[in-house]
Parts: sequence; structure tokens; C-alpha cells
Amino acid sequence: MFGAAYIDSGFEAGQHAVATVMQPILDALLSSLASRNSNDMRGKAHAMMHPKQYVHEVAGGVLSVKAWNEEDFVIRRRNCPVWKDGKWIKCEGVGNNSIGLIESFGLDLIGIEESSSHVARNRACSIAMQIFEANPDLAAKLKSFIQLLNPQKPIQNDNSSSQLEKSSETQ
Repeated sequence: MFGAAYIDSGFEAGQHAVATVMQPILDALLSSLASRNSNDMRGKAHAMMHPKQYVHEVAGGVLSVKAWNEEDFVIRRRNCPVWKDGKWIKCEGVGNNSIGLIESFGLDLIGIEESSSHVARNRACSIAMQIFEANPDLAAKLKSFIQLLNPQKPIQNDNSSSQLEKSSETQ
């Protein structure tokens, strides 16, 4: 739609079409984040974060998320239990599903079986996010561990809020 407006009516009309369509979305986002208290705003922005982004920001460099097809998963990860349909199973590698795997330094932590690699990866991250939210001290310990591995890189208390503040300063 945006491209058609641009091609048919020119650059300015294309910009106007984008602004018209996107404005309600931007207004909703801004009203959701609106707060005079910066900690409150950070909390709201954090709540909107996608699970993959959350896992990356909390444990980037220590946790990685991968998707495997069932057959490859069984060949390489025979002893890792997998969550499927509300229970832990041992993946047999006979179907067409994908396994979302969260690992740390080669150690398998969580495997989730789903019909697509995208869904499996997102669900694995969602479960990891729930674990971190239920155990806030775990995230703090993980950040300390990351600092030990990479002492040249300073740890920020909340990467998501720092990014948000940087983007709002440039506007």
C-alpha cells in the first residue's frame, strides 16, 4: 500500500500515507509508555519486549537460541529432554517438527518442540523469560557472570531502557 501511494502520487503523498496509517499505532504506543516516572516508563517498555529480545539483553553472550529440525536434533542432542504438549519427552526424530533450544556454552538448557522453527524458538525464549522474571536474582547473577567473562564491557542496569532513552533523546 505504501509503495503504491509513493509510485502513484509521489514521495510526499507516500510519506503522508505512511504517517496517516502509522499515527494511531504510534499514539497507542506513546500513551502506553507515558509516565512522569522514568522507572515506570522503563517497566512499561520492558513489559512490551519480545521474549527473544529479552533473552538476548539479559543473557547475551551466555545463552544462545537455536532451532533444529527433529532429525538433526536427535543426531546431535540425544540426551536433552524436550517439552511437547505439556510434558517432557525424549525426541524420537520421526516427525516434521522443530526444536527450539536454549543452550549455554554447549550445555542444553531447554528444548521446546513445535510445528515451526519460528514458533519453537519463540516459545523457548518465552519460557526462559518467565524463569528470569520469576527469579530476578538469576538475571543479576548472570549479568555479573557476563562481566567476569568480558571485563572491558560495562554492564548497564537495564539495556532496554538505555536504548529507549537514547532513541527519545534523538527525537
